[in-house]
Amino acid sequence: MKEIISNNFIKLAKIPKKDLEPTNPFAVCETTVGKKKNSKKFERCIKDIKKQNRKKHKKTAQINSLNKNNLVQFLRKKINHEISDLGNYFKGINDYLTIIKNIMSKYKIYLSQEDGTDFEGFFTGEKGRAEIDLKDKNGIINNSFFVMEWYKMPESLNYEIIGYLS
Repeated sequence: MKEIISNNFIKLAKIPKKDLEPTNPFAVCETTVGKKKNSKKFERCIKDIKKQNRKKHKKTAQINSLNKNNLVQFLRKKINHEISDLGNYFKGINDYLTIIKNIMSKYKIYLSQEDGTDFEGFFTGEKGRAEIDLKDKNGIINNSFFVMEWYKMPESLNYEIIGYLS
């Protein structure tokens, strides 16, 4: 399976770029010690820097082991958290969808038709449920949907809407 680590993921994971690449022990030790001047000290220097790299870059190893599914799960949690902060009551379903599209576009995930084109449509009715495909720059994301259920409240005429990424 192909590993995907986007710049957006690195920003979301709050990992400094300097921590993504290990220090080159040969370059450091050559400038500080010099292989020709003191070969034993040079070898110790290389071992020490390699040891520091292993400790310092455990996070990098974890990130490099992520595949697309793990990245989608990470983003799904972030997006669902933002959606839950919106509350449940809205004037209309289409207003709600506009807000959802804006949230998801920050993470480079978009609502999609089954054929991969951008989602266009609107919802009506007093109650209902919809599952909308998701896509990213590589196409439709398998086994992931935006699920939305709504109910029009008779007294206030507002909609109670529950939405989440599955």
